[in-house]
Amino acid sequence: MVAAGKVKRKLCDEHRTFQQSWEEEFAFVEVNNKPVCLLCQKQFIPKRTNLQAPPRQLQNMQSHWKSLWSTNCFEIHKESYFLDCSESLFTKFKNKTEISRQISKLQLSDSTLSRHVENILDDLFIKLIDDLKKTQNFNLAIDESTDVSDTVQLMIWARFFNGDTFMEEMLALLPLTGQTRGEDICLVLTDFFQGPGREIDLGKLVSITTDGAPSMKRRRISRLFAYHCILHQEQLCCKLKGGELKTTMGKVVKVVNYIRGDALKHRQFRTLVEEYNTQYEDLMLHAAVRWMSRGIVLEKLVDLLMVIRSLHIESMPISFLVDTTKHLNSLNLKLQGNNKLLPALVNDVSAFMEKLCLYQDHGDNDFTHFPNLRSQVSQLHSVSFEPAVCVQYLDELASEFSSRFNDLWAIMPMIKMVENPYNADVRDVSQHCEMFGVSKENFEEELIELRNNQALKQKHLDESMVIFWMQSVPTAYSTIILCAKKILTCFGSTYVCESGFSTMGVIKSKQHNSLSDQHL
Repeated sequence: MVAAGKVKRKLCDEHRTFQQSWEEEFAFVEVNNKPVCLLCQKQFIPKRTNLQAPPRQLQNMQSHWKSLWSTNCFEIHKESYFLDCSESLFTKFKNKTEISRQISKLQLSDSTLSRHVENILDDLFIKLIDDLKKTQNFNLAIDESTDVSDTVQLMIWARFFNGDTFMEEMLALLPLTGQTRGEDICLVLTDFFQGPGREIDLGKLVSITTDGAPSMKRRRISRLFAYHCILHQEQLCCKLKGGELKTTMGKVVKVVNYIRGDALKHRQFRTLVEEYNTQYEDLMLHAAVRWMSRGIVLEKLVDLLMVIRSLHIESMPISFLVDTTKHLNSLNLKLQGNNKLLPALVNDVSAFMEKLCLYQDHGDNDFTHFPNLRSQVSQLHSVSFEPAVCVQYLDELASEFSSRFNDLWAIMPMIKMVENPYNADVRDVSQHCEMFGVSKENFEEELIELRNNQALKQKHLDESMVIFWMQSVPTAYSTIILCAKKILTCFGSTYVCESGFSTMGVIKSKQHNSLSDQHL
């Protein structure tokens, strides 16, 4: 109880203010006219005796300081609080800029960096999910591969139109801990899209591009357009079925393995190569799983034939294989890459098939398109060369290309219509309307009107395919625009997945095999 005649003191009556010298002397800063400790972040009364901590308080603060070092709280102080306070702490220091720069260089712990990366990824993933929910339709490219820890990873890429441009983003990398049957993959996909915080409408899904594996093909949904990756089909077409060319390729592999399989022979071979003026200095091991390995191996072997001529390998079939694989590798390179449109990939395959017909017509007596073979024939005039083996392989290659890609040939009229609607046959294209979920009646009428719109025809000649359909064509042609959008969002291949697995192999290697699936 306050004694009579005495008035209780108030803090505001004492006019206590924060002194700038307390920053350096006691490690306090002013926040809302009150001193705040940099160690414990507590507010104190602006009085010098309160800031001069007695031994017991100082001991508590020191123990609190030590605990900050062993927890992530200190990482938070180091990241932001120190930088924020450095402006006021070192105002009178001449080297203030240098001190702030050194503070910003403080190394963060692995847990802090991991938390930063997780926060960034969470924000990007939420933005991607929101875009998928807003888009009218989207397409997927999926593939699976086993990492170094024997965990099967299912990679999912999504392609969609976000209102401005076509986006191609990696959606998820999901581990498959059990079996990898078609129903297992379908279940994992369904759980992912319907998971908490996502709830993506699968009715917007138009097509799925896979590598053609049985587990990917076995479980299909009737309303979806699922097709085999163009790149994988091209590689299947290139396989040597048998005969003399396959025997020759087997000899080539044996020769390369003989030289590269022993360290002494390999060193002696490289020493011998130095005596010759050759483009390449060494051979390369053949790997069937690598798309262009065969062409590179054969090209280097032909260049070094002068060095290894004592091994009695017939040069004619090898020269033909070099030229043929060079044509195939050229097609393979055209099909690779991100943001490839399906009509462009189909055009590349169609052009190569037409080239094969040309090669077949010239195969008996004209080797214009086979420079290595032509050079060998001109050098060995006395050796009779029978081109029947080459013609037979070209026939087999043309037959393979004709028999494959059936899933794409089924919608070829629609693909050609998207590429050039002014050359499309209305009746032929309209037969595929149901597959794209549009009214046949509306589609036919809009396509006829579009074909007779001369202003849009000129824009079609001047603009790219994407700009023409997404920006130039008015909304009055909504049905035909929807079909074009579904075609343009389709993945032509699973190249993005293959590229992603290559990156995964670098990140999760034998030296980093304990990397968890969450942080992969």
